Amino acid sequence: MRRVYDLIKESFQGCQEFTTQEVYKAFSDMKKNTLSWYLHMLVQKNYIKSIRHGVYGFYQHEDTIYYEQMQRSSREAYDLMRQSGLGFYLSGWDGLLTEKLNPAAYPIIMVVERGCMYDVVQYLTDNEFRVYHDGRETLGDESTPDDRKVLLMRGSNMDFGEYGVACAEKGFADLYYAVTRMGYPTASEQLVEMQFDFLKRGIMSVARLKDSAKELGIKTEFEFMLQMALLPDEAANFFIHGLMSERA
Repeated sequence: MRRVYDLIKESFQGCQEFTTQEVYKAFSDMKKNTLSWYLHMLVQKNYIKSIRHGVYGFYQHEDTIYYEQMQRSSREAYDLMRQSGLGFYLSGWDGLLTEKLNPAAYPIIMVVERGCMYDVVQYLTDNEFRVYHDGRETLGDESTPDDRKVLLMRGSNMDFGEYGVACAEKGFADLYYAVTRMGYPTASEQLVEMQFDFLKRGIMSVARLKDSAKELGIKTEFEFMLQMALLPDEAANFFIHGLMSERA
């Protein structure tokens, strides 16, 4: 779905609105019924908005598809960072909001440009967030509510974010890293289910998922997981239970 959105956005970049007929013309190699279904699903998933019958538009900046679905503290952190002018994007659960899977309250994962980590730590701390960074700390401090915690990660490729929010692939990769390295409160089993489901439904690009993992230095782990996803159920269970018994 994201790939179709990217293609439509590229075709109508700079347009305040576009019509069904214009989409048909721009993608004449595709069936009209297929395009109509994609437009319907893009509206349902909040990728684009329906202005009136047969007329669509893109969400812009604060009207971004993600903003209203964020928890309140994520919106607060997002607004603060937009005002600061520092390079950032929200990731983790906030990068997966189009799937509406996020918990009611969760620690914020934020990726920032390498050169501004110190400034971001100070800025968010001054605004009453508890900041964890550089992979040097695990999430703790039970006196701080989860949604007031911000886990900062350094980013070298900020193209993984758009309008201050990560793409689904980077959102998932950062969430995986936080769960497996930093004590982030999400069950590993839920990540496995999400990965299989997202790949099956085409929500994530395998190539971009690998690029996201490479950014974090965990590409080998993701290549293994992706290969596991291709195995028949019995073969996957064989490897999973065999590995766990060996490690025990």
